[in-house]
Amino acid sequence: VTSYEFASQNIPFAIISQVNHQLKTAKEWEKLGIAYNLGLANNETTKKIEQFLRLIQFNSLSINSKNSKIVDGLGGKRIAKEIENLI
Repeated sequence: VTSYEFASQNIPFAIISQVNHQLKTAKEWEKLGIAYNLGLANNETTKKIEQFLRLIQFNSLSINSKNSKIVDGLGGKRIAKEIENLI
C-alpha cells in the first residue's frame, strides 16, 4: 500500500523513511497536512511511533482532509507502471 492510498481514504498515517530519498515525499505529505513524517528509522523511532499512536488513541490527529482531493487512490497503479517502464 502506498501513501497515496492512505491519503485518498483520509486514513491518518505516519511515514518512516528507510533511505534519504524517501524523506522528500514524507516531507511533502507532512507539509500538506496529510501525514506525519517520523523521519529516518533510528533509535528514536519507537518513541515517535508511540507518540503517533497516542495521538490516534486520543483522537488528536490534525490530518487535513480537504487536501485528500489531490490524490485519487491510483498510486499503486502508477508505481507498477513506473516499474514496468524500468524493465
